[in-house]
Amino acid sequence: MTSDDTTMLDVFRDGAVRHPDRIALEELAAGGARRDARLTWREWHELSTRVARGLLRDGVRPGDAVAIFAGNRNLWPIGELGILMAGAVSVGIEADSATPLLVEQLADCSAVAVIVDSTERLAMLLAARGELPALQLIVCEDGPSNGARWWGEWLGDTMAADTPLPDAMPDDIALIAYRRGGGIPLGARIPHRCLLASAVAFRATLGLTERDSALSVLPYADMRERVFGLYTRILCGMPVGHVAAAHCLQAAATTFEPTVVVVSPRCCETLHEALVAHESAGSVIAATWRSAIELGGERSALRSRGAPVPDLLEARWRVASAPCRSAIAKLLGANIRVVVTAGPPLAAEVAEYLAAAGLTVLAAHGQAEHLCIAMQRPGGADAGTAGPPMPGTEVRITADGDLLVARNALTFAGYLGRPDATRDAFTSDGRWLMTGDRAELLDDGRLRITRSGEQ
Repeated sequence: MTSDDTTMLDVFRDGAVRHPDRIALEELAAGGARRDARLTWREWHELSTRVARGLLRDGVRPGDAVAIFAGNRNLWPIGELGILMAGAVSVGIEADSATPLLVEQLADCSAVAVIVDSTERLAMLLAARGELPALQLIVCEDGPSNGARWWGEWLGDTMAADTPLPDAMPDDIALIAYRRGGGIPLGARIPHRCLLASAVAFRATLGLTERDSALSVLPYADMRERVFGLYTRILCGMPVGHVAAAHCLQAAATTFEPTVVVVSPRCCETLHEALVAHESAGSVIAATWRSAIELGGERSALRSRGAPVPDLLEARWRVASAPCRSAIAKLLGANIRVVVTAGPPLAAEVAEYLAAAGLTVLAAHGQAEHLCIAMQRPGGADAGTAGPPMPGTEVRITADGDLLVARNALTFAGYLGRPDATRDAFTSDGRWLMTGDRAELLDDGRLRITRSGEQ
């Protein structure tokens, strides 16, 4: 269901009806949670509906900003979808934010409510409340406190079930994603239309289906995890396991066994280091391992050029790489088929080694203003480019090498309260987003980023 007037809320409701008893959200004890906890699509929808009714009952109006200050746990997707169902705008605050950044962002968006997970983060929020005159409501998951409502009690004290909820329209603002520019907070306003268009593009690029499953590792305040993660999973009907502590990734992966995960470049470097360690074993396995990497390098070079891999090369690599693939399964689970990374590009030797070992790592390039500009494709990844532009995305390189992106459904709707910064983000005719990146567009359509505007 992706007509012009569809939003991710429509997709979410439809999923809760089509597969109500399928597991949607998990907190993983192996991932650092206090205990395992599962929610079905129906339970998630019911809880988010309660959140929406609670916000409306307590005076939140459509268009108001409501923040989430929490780590990766079921609370975040429950709260975010509830905020959107209330017609409000969700603002994600990094879980490890220091007080000045917390205050800066909540003040800039005039947040009227905050959903917080822990008593430690609640204490930070309460200490800063005097600097946040718009803030009227704080709800804390971990327990009651003076100055805050307890999540469990608050959810049970909702409006009548027949009270209608606001209907979000595609051009209504869904999220505010903060980045810094020139020393001031820049809140990129992300419409509902942008969420759906971005999720559709990711699904098409990776061929994701409801048979896939994912780990949530990057913080939800990171737009990569919000859009490629949360909303793409909703669109595909994929279950997710939450990793509360990044150092628990391996334990969580081997317990949950995802097919796809989005991670930081540093995580890929750690995986590379773990695999390279096998080469120093000084055994027959080490010799086989080195042979697998050599054969895998030949195989990957052909695949990156779109050339066929000879059957004999594929067969030899399959045999030799068995120890590599077994080691990958012990790091990321037996079902992993693709890892996506965004941010600073991986060093060529890291990307090439992982591909040779049999781990598909796809780099993506984007920013809050256009959530994904380009992405490598399965079977065609290479260490030198960001891949072709995403479906529906048109790019242009100026004579000076600046990367422009045509304004479309995947583009943000401007900066909150910063009309001058919004104007300056586009060309004078308003048609092209000026990314601040320097880039080259290769003859085969792939994009090479030569300098990131965020560096």
